[in-house]
Amino acid sequence: MVDWSDEVSQLRESLQWTQNDLANRMRGIGFLWSRETVAGIERGIRKLEATELLGLRYLGLDLDRVGWSPRLVASTFLPTQAEQRAAKSLGCTSEEVRKWAMYCWGVPLEVERNRRAGVMGFTRYGRAERGRAMRRLVKELRGVIADDKVGQSLGVGSPSPE
Repeated sequence: MVDWSDEVSQLRESLQWTQNDLANRMRGIGFLWSRETVAGIERGIRKLEATELLGLRYLGLDLDRVGWSPRLVASTFLPTQAEQRAAKSLGCTSEEVRKWAMYCWGVPLEVERNRRAGVMGFTRYGRAERGRAMRRLVKELRGVIADDKVGQSLGVGSPSPE
């Protein structure tokens, strides 16, 4: 098992970033991070979600160095709430939603939702924006999933019609 607290700390220090710098950069790519989030991860108190690990990879964390690929990371962690809701709407599994999102946007669904919503807080307005963004993303996924050739290349089937 990889100790991500050391990896995150080493990444941050190698880039000469403060904890606040890393939090700001993670917010810039759609994560709701604060300096306290980074501190908790570095102390081993807060665990990383798969989407966060992929976000850190985007910022420079070398998963290959510790023997992890993005596909392994994506398949190792439990599905996010966003993936579960999208899967229910699309009539497929959370794992399939994760594959489709990585295929379509190169980032997990939750990250793309937060990026499109452009809101970095848990306010009523932020929740509404994330909800609108999620509905647009599910609509996009539904269109892409309908293309059986793409599904076959990813090894996932088309969802059942609603």
